[in-house]
Amino acid sequence: MANIINLVRYEKNIIELELKDGDQTIANLIAKYAIKRSDVAYSSYIVPHPLKKDIKIVITTSGEKDPLQVVKEILKSIAGDASTFLSLFETVMKKGEACEERK
Repeated sequence: MANIINLVRYEKNIIELELKDGDQTIANLIAKYAIKRSDVAYSSYIVPHPLKKDIKIVITTSGEKDPLQVVKEILKSIAGDASTFLSLFETVMKKGEACEERK
């Protein structure tokens, strides 16, 4: 996880965030959730240099919503899905059901 998040660019329909000492895992997750939205036209993360851990996330909206609000909604969606998954996982573990590999 990033220690510092910088707001690099913030315009009418574009937001660019920089994760200092970041991790591609969270950047990829945010980008994937963003691109599923109908109000997002473009979403990606960029690793400017392979030897540095600074990662940029770029999201372009369709212009209907403030991109900062879109990022907040994306993060809430990720948190909600993680919470749901945790709840389902705990339910399965309490029942003592075995986790089997699917074929």
